[in-house]
Amino acid sequence: MTFAGRVLSSGKGAPLAILAISLLIMASALLDGGSVHGDFYVYARWQAHFAEAMAAGDLYPRWLPHLNQGFGSPAFFIYPPMGQWMGSLLAPLLPGAELAGLRLHIVLTVCLALSGFGALLWLRLLGLGKAAALIGTLAWLLLPYHAYLNLYQRGAFAELVAMAALPWGLAFAHALKQRHMLAWAGLALSLAALLMSNAPTGLFGAPFICLYAALLADRKDWPRLWGAILFAAALAIALSAAWLLPALTQVALVNDRILFNDVYQPANYLIFSPAPWPNQGIRIAATLIFMLHAAILLLALLAGGAARGRRLLIITTVLIFVAMSELARPVWIAGMPWSKVQFAWRLLGLQSLLLAGLVGIAWEAVGARRRALLRIALIWLLPGLLLADAALLAALGWHVARRPAWPTPQVAAHRAEVREYWLGDVDALARRFGSRDSIVISGRAEIGPIERRGRLLRLESRASEPALIALRHFAYYGWLVRIDDGPWRPATGRRAAPELVAISVPAGHHRIELRLPPLPTESRGLLISGAALMLLLAGLLLDPLRRLLAR
Repeated sequence: MTFAGRVLSSGKGAPLAILAISLLIMASALLDGGSVHGDFYVYARWQAHFAEAMAAGDLYPRWLPHLNQGFGSPAFFIYPPMGQWMGSLLAPLLPGAELAGLRLHIVLTVCLALSGFGALLWLRLLGLGKAAALIGTLAWLLLPYHAYLNLYQRGAFAELVAMAALPWGLAFAHALKQRHMLAWAGLALSLAALLMSNAPTGLFGAPFICLYAALLADRKDWPRLWGAILFAAALAIALSAAWLLPALTQVALVNDRILFNDVYQPANYLIFSPAPWPNQGIRIAATLIFMLHAAILLLALLAGGAARGRRLLIITTVLIFVAMSELARPVWIAGMPWSKVQFAWRLLGLQSLLLAGLVGIAWEAVGARRRALLRIALIWLLPGLLLADAALLAALGWHVARRPAWPTPQVAAHRAEVREYWLGDVDALARRFGSRDSIVISGRAEIGPIERRGRLLRLESRASEPALIALRHFAYYGWLVRIDDGPWRPATGRRAAPELVAISVPAGHHRIELRLPPLPTESRGLLISGAALMLLLAGLLLDPLRRLLAR
């Protein structure tokens, strides 16, 4: 028996195989960060500032004061923080802004491996043997939506982190059905991790996991199972409240004209649509992956199989094909919440996981029936996927080498982020301020540089007469100001500079402090998440005790 055969039959080599494939997929990114394109530079820029704020003692840095040319950013009042937290944990070992990208690539390597272990557990709980479960798991890792498109072409860091939670959610759905101890806690944590990683992925991933778990219920068991699912979902939302509650109340500050403009609408990205896509490179890759998925589904259908849930996987896979096609245009243009996923082809991620399950089921079926031709096709599927990933990456490298570098040196040095989180025109304001940290709107004063420490700003003023100054910092809900240790009072933009913090300073030499205290929704969200965490810990302690006493 070959080494590969021994690994498949024994199952003991499964962890090593998952780690090896994860490292192989990430090798180019780990060795050459420039091989990752798309929006990754934004995530790396966020990581540089997020990790710096955490190192200074802010455990949840929602406001990043140095971003946007020093005008500040509210990005993490709104954007899920999970991936940035994970990257910041590596900062003591890999410090500095120049290593921010490497930290995130290591996070993605860990998440890829974790998603593999989650898929392996799911397929084993689905009833597959060791070999079939491992084949399905490796197919999941190698399918090019995340092994190539999300990772190398799009640089979709947050979505890749969120995808690691999907297979764990399906695994704990089966564990809940099979009455495994603490399965409810695993389901709740999987859903919370999904929500705290990427909002669009959570928008379709979390409901699917709950629906998948509910459809596993037998008639006699559905009250218990559905009750446990509802409890786990509610607990997940409560655990996520520290992010979710402020995000829902602050999302109006996001520039919807950019985040959900005509470019970022799912109906613009339908496979085989006669309308041109805004991004033709994505269109080519997504269409190729769509056709590859169709071929894998056909192979799985020909192979057959009788595993639990196979029909559900097939139906959902077909529905996703329809949702990404021109047939679904009326659904996407209806203006419903699901249009917030921005891109219809994001569903390829969920479909990849379902197809991996069908591949595992197919492997078990052809082994039992000794169907040689289909078995050969499945044997060559994994090397074929690896070659497809390598070919797509090589084609991307060839294409990138023949176009201007991205990000351009000007963008790389810009110290700004994506425009939807701008609270004003950063470029125009930067030209207005030049290298200064403040401008005098009226009166006569000399203003020192701003000392930025997260949500605390300090500066000094020397004025020969009362003056009105505008700071190089965006006005935001809740900013308070005090002068010379006096009482705190609200600091808001004035008519002369409505988007900036403006302060009236008296004549003389004064010390000025500004702080952004926790907003009411922050405090309530943290309180809810803390209570949910205590409930989770109590359940983790009491559930084993309850089962022990019930024996």
